[in-house]
Amino acid sequence: MLQAEREQKILQVVQTIPTTTEGVFATPVDWQYLSKEIMDNKIKPWVVTSFTKFFGQPHDDMVNFVVEMIKAQQPPATLASELRPILDDETDTFMLKLWRMIIFETRFVQQS
Repeated sequence: MLQAEREQKILQVVQTIPTTTEGVFATPVDWQYLSKEIMDNKIKPWVVTSFTKFFGQPHDDMVNFVVEMIKAQQPPATLASELRPILDDETDTFMLKLWRMIIFETRFVQQS
């Protein structure tokens, strides 16, 4: 795939993803397209970076908790409710970005 085609495809996929928490949470994830490679190379590093920004350092236990919840295909509302006592006001922003990333990655693979 040429770079211009790839960029066009990325844009097309992004445009299909809701931008509100309610919309993202209501969007089904096609879990079969969320590979170990995507989890290890994209999702988990993003979670590590996010927690480092929130807390000033990575929290391995929290990162692993989030990754395991995703691998278990837990609904986003369930994960959000588990994280709310820790992330407080940052929960909604974190979950919106995380779930948009999951939807994007699975749709991008699916449409490849």
